[in-house]
Amino acid sequence: MTRRDFDNDIGGVPWDITRTEFLLARELGLTVTAHTDSMWGAVRAPEIEWLHRDRLLGPGQIHAHVNAASDAELKLLADSGAGVSSTPETELQMGLGLPVFARAAELGIPSGLGTDIQANNAADPFSWMRVALHAENAHRHQAALDSPYGTGALGDPYLSPRDMFHHATLGGAEVLGLGSVTGSLEPGKAADLVLLRTDGVHQRPVLDPMATIVLHSRASDIDTVLVGGAIVKERGRLTGERSARAVREVEGAWERLEPRIEARGGRLPEKPEGLLRRMAQAAVANAPAWASESGEGGTS
Repeated sequence: MTRRDFDNDIGGVPWDITRTEFLLARELGLTVTAHTDSMWGAVRAPEIEWLHRDRLLGPGQIHAHVNAASDAELKLLADSGAGVSSTPETELQMGLGLPVFARAAELGIPSGLGTDIQANNAADPFSWMRVALHAENAHRHQAALDSPYGTGALGDPYLSPRDMFHHATLGGAEVLGLGSVTGSLEPGKAADLVLLRTDGVHQRPVLDPMATIVLHSRASDIDTVLVGGAIVKERGRLTGERSARAVREVEGAWERLEPRIEARGGRLPEKPEGLLRRMAQAAVANAPAWASESGEGGTS
């Protein structure tokens, strides 16, 4: 990648475009998914406050990550009816901060778990649940560990396997605005079912079903999946041509991308000097005009 390519690639999205997209989605009744990170490098970009001031926050929005948001910013999301999606593996792996789903849920925000960047992390909901559970409990326990009593001051874990199961199922459905359609087994909801085998040695004995699912199960333990009553996975394998089609699409995507990647420095190009700081400066430069004029465009 040349210096010019790099400069062009980090220009970001001007605020006028962001505003137009949010307003158009509202007009058409579409769901908006936004990477609302609020922090770029060493520069604070209060995106939630910007959206609130421009009256762009509202229901039908999924704000991904949100790791750097303050409680006041999360309260703005709660008041607007927006939801939050945490991607715990990616957020911890990339150093974005602790997942925010538990704080968001405390404030009444629909909160679910998701996945991001499968090049780095597995698209495995069992992994997400475990990583999120342990990260949040470790964070909550740190104050006790830092006290003079250390481990003697520890109480019960803040989150349980049942809590995590909720965020991975009904919580995620509520974030998508589908809580009345799917996410739990109730009369009148879609027949979306996941049947899990529990005869693996890694799962036995089953003393607490929720603990078995969240703490000890794997994607390979899923035996059958029904979507709207139709079987799409049976005996551990996708039905029909689904597996072959998925492989073809992934391989086809790589065939198209590989020459473009090689032309821009290969799979692991040298990291441009000052990458994160320049991304931060680009984010602040794309702040709303009123924020820049009032000095609210971000702090370093």
